[in-house]
Amino acid sequence: FEKYCYNNLPENCDTFGGLYQWAEAIQYDSVSPVSKGICPTGWHIPHVNERNILAAYMDPSIDVQCNSCWSGNGGGLKSTSNLWNSPNWCATNLSGFSALPAGKNNIGYFYGIADFTMFWSSSTNNNPQSLVSNADIFGLHTSQCSKLKSYNRKDDGLSVRCIKDTC
Repeated sequence: FEKYCYNNLPENCDTFGGLYQWAEAIQYDSVSPVSKGICPTGWHIPHVNERNILAAYMDPSIDVQCNSCWSGNGGGLKSTSNLWNSPNWCATNLSGFSALPAGKNNIGYFYGIADFTMFWSSSTNNNPQSLVSNADIFGLHTSQCSKLKSYNRKDDGLSVRCIKDTC
């Protein structure tokens, strides 16, 4: 079972979207640099380079090579809805991205709804110090103005945001 609704409640999928294990999100296509994954036709799961383009667009002064750091204007990506816990710092949704705080599923344990969201990329990031397989992510938190660029265990359930194919 690789898709989760927060606390196993279907209404949470209706509001926040599903939480997917990485392999399910990319539809088990870990070879292609651009993975359609679970996205509709004409869309795909973003690669880490596309994540970096978004980060640089939101804040041209950030270091897109920095892994595992908070940087840039995350508030421009966050929905201004009341679904985020207070304070939802810097939330403007200037970009129209409208990120919602879906939380995550960590091997059956749900946490973080209304506090944060994390989005998969199609890129792997296998940290040699880790015993588990990882993939690149970016995330937003209610008490941060910036966004997290990092990696996460592939067997956790995280959000997916598809992007439109350019060709």
